[in-house]
Amino acid sequence: MIGKEQSLLTGEVYDWVASMECARIGEEPHHIYFDNGSRRGAVSFYEGYIIELSVEDEETGETPFYIHFAIRDVKETKDRVRLFFRSLEGEMVGQERIDLSTVRTLCLTRILVSCSCGITSSYFALLMQQAADRAGLRAEVRAVGLEALDQLEEQYDQILLAPQVGYMLTSCRERYGDKVQAIDIADFASRNVEHVLWQAVQRAHGASCPIMRPLY
Repeated sequence: MIGKEQSLLTGEVYDWVASMECARIGEEPHHIYFDNGSRRGAVSFYEGYIIELSVEDEETGETPFYIHFAIRDVKETKDRVRLFFRSLEGEMVGQERIDLSTVRTLCLTRILVSCSCGITSSYFALLMQQAADRAGLRAEVRAVGLEALDQLEEQYDQILLAPQVGYMLTSCRERYGDKVQAIDIADFASRNVEHVLWQAVQRAHGASCPIMRPLY
């Protein structure tokens, strides 16, 4: 997409967010703030047509929702902003949390998380590995940039694309097969690593390796 077209898309999204009743434009106008008394949210626009969505719990200081990505499609971007507002209102976004201590498998699952340069995916991969270790789940999780997939993909059972590069799913599957999956935007933004791990283990081994299913 040429720069002028993408700039128009960014402007349309900015105007839509800024028109919200509770929106407060920051001193730096590329930041738009929202506050409902218990949670604060920020929608920020940066050069390179990047939008950043973050929610902070004012009581705990935790960040229950965070994502940034390049604006490529207005509808997709608005859907993601709506997820942001759901989190701002205290709603749990993403799939139901899974108790990984109920998941047992004899097979080691090797998982590769990838984004454009590996920086964004590194923290998510770290959280996945920590969750697996706490639960005693046999999994190895690593993060890399897309450019490293050719050298590493054969060593991994699952390749998970961060939402920032989810649009690459079709082309990556053509190169590496069905083991490539896109991480759900809501799970990624809310850091629901337990659900992402559970899905990866299921897809990697299926009936070939005994799995104790989690109780919902």
